[in-house]
Amino acid sequence: MGLLSYLFPPPAPTQAAPYMALKRYYNECDYIPTDYVVIDTETSGLDACTCEILEVCAIHYRDGKELGRFHSYVRPVGAIPREASRINGITWRRVYSAPLLDEIRQPLLDLIGDNVLVGHNIGFDVKFLQTRLDVTMKNPCFDTLRWSRYAFPERKQGYALDDLRLNVYLEGTPHTAEGDCIATHYLLKMIRKTDGARAYEAKRRKVSAEQARQEHEADLQRQRTREEKERLQAGEVSRAEANALSKLMTGSAVDYLERAWAILQAAGAELEKLTARRGDLATICYGWQMVFGVKTSGQMRYIVIPIRRDRIVCDYKTSVATRAEFDLGTRIFVQSPDDLETLAPYIAQAYEEAREKAERAPSSPWAVMSHDATPGS
Repeated sequence: MGLLSYLFPPPAPTQAAPYMALKRYYNECDYIPTDYVVIDTETSGLDACTCEILEVCAIHYRDGKELGRFHSYVRPVGAIPREASRINGITWRRVYSAPLLDEIRQPLLDLIGDNVLVGHNIGFDVKFLQTRLDVTMKNPCFDTLRWSRYAFPERKQGYALDDLRLNVYLEGTPHTAEGDCIATHYLLKMIRKTDGARAYEAKRRKVSAEQARQEHEADLQRQRTREEKERLQAGEVSRAEANALSKLMTGSAVDYLERAWAILQAAGAELEKLTARRGDLATICYGWQMVFGVKTSGQMRYIVIPIRRDRIVCDYKTSVATRAEFDLGTRIFVQSPDDLETLAPYIAQAYEEAREKAERAPSSPWAVMSHDATPGS
C-alpha cells in the first residue's frame, strides 16, 4: 500500500494557499544565548500571507547539548510553485502524506515555549510561523545572519548560510529545515568565540540598559502627568454643563485670534515671531509653542490657554485641556471675544512662557508653518 501510494499519489492542489493576515512581531535578543531553540522553515514562497510552510524544524540546545527536537514535513493546502521546489527540493510527492500544519501546531509550540529563538535571518521564519499559525511569538530572537557581520567583518563572499559554507565547515544538509538548524547551531558556536561578536554584545547591552532607563523615566513622567491631571480635574466643569456653556459662545475663531493678537501687541510681544494657525483648534504660536487657542466648531466650544488650571483665577467655568491641545493646559468657557480682556494677564503670561521654552528647546518640525503671520490677513 505504501509503495502504491508513493507511485500513485493523490492529485496535487492547484489552487492558491488561503490568505492569512500578516503577523511580524519581532523581539530582538541583545546577547549571545546559551539556552535556545534553533528554528528553520522551508516554504512555498516568500510571502507569508499567501505562501505556506512545507517543512519545519526546532531543536532545543542548552550549553551546546541537545535537549529536544521537533521536525516534520507539512502538507500544504495550496499548490507548490516549481520555483520553490527548485530551491528546497520539496515536491508534492514528498509532502502529500505529511500532517497538516494545524496537526503539528501544539507539539511545535510546546518545544519552542518561551525560549530564545535562534535562526539565520530569523525574522523570515518567525514571520511565517506567526502568520500561518496565527499566533504572536514574543520570544527573544537571535539572528545569526546579523551577528555574523560583526563576528566575521572581513568576509567578502556574503553571509548567507550557503556563502558561509564555502569556507566555513557547517554540518547539516543545505536547504532542509533540519540541516539548516544544525548548521545555524554550529555557526552560533563560532560566533560566540569571536572578538567582534563579544564587542557587539557589550555595545548592545549598554544600549539596551540606556533604553530601559529612558523608558522607565518616560513611564514615571507619564504616571506623574496622569496623577497631576486627575488632581487638576477635581471640581472642573461637567461635560453636560460644558456643552450648555458652549452654546452661549459667540464670535468666530478669527474674532478671538484678533482680540488675543491685540492683547499680545499691547503687552509688547514680538509679533514677527508669532504665527496664527487656523483649524479645528485655531492657535497663536511662538515658534512651535502654543500661546493661545480657540475652538468655535463642533459641540464643545472654548478657548485654550497653556497654563495649568490651578494657576488661573477667573469667573468662567474651566476644565483641563486634552494632551492633543496642550497637556495640562486649561479650557476656558467664555461667551464672547470681549471676555478675553479679563484674561489678558494669563495670555501675556502664556506668551512669556512659550518664548522662554522656544528659546531653550531645539528647533521643532512644527516650527515652520505655512499659514498667515496675522490672524486677520
